[in-house]
Amino acid sequence: MGGGLDSDDPATRGMLLDLFTDISILEHLVRERFNPVASELNAQQFGVINYLVRQTKSSETLSTLAWCFQIEIPAMAATVEALAKLQYVEIDGVDGDRCVFATVAGVTRHEDFLASVAPDVTELLSEFDPQELRTTAKTLKELRRTFDNLPDR
Repeated sequence: MGGGLDSDDPATRGMLLDLFTDISILEHLVRERFNPVASELNAQQFGVINYLVRQTKSSETLSTLAWCFQIEIPAMAATVEALAKLQYVEIDGVDGDRCVFATVAGVTRHEDFLASVAPDVTELLSEFDPQELRTTAKTLKELRRTFDNLPDR
């Protein structure tokens, strides 16, 4: 990513405020629109399943999940235990840093959710240029990676 942003420039500060405000509002609007579709899961529970499905490895440690979601390990343990009760994940190990695995049911629930919202999302975004959406998605991914890898995380 290139530099060139001037933190003393009011226009730059305004643009950055607009960027993060719009990201926050968009996240809220998307979550609220699609929450009824995934009603048995809260946003964090779906996020854990989504994380496990998107990764190229089949499991993740509880501490890594807590770090990724920026919550304490006991809170993440409660989240994955709720998912385990639904049989969407399995938890391996009793002591130490347990591993969490997405189950076939969890992967299927993830796929079913995506299939159920795809027509609505496709229709909502049909007015946008597909290449611009790809560029936006790539930029947002790079922004997320930057924040994920900050030294104070």
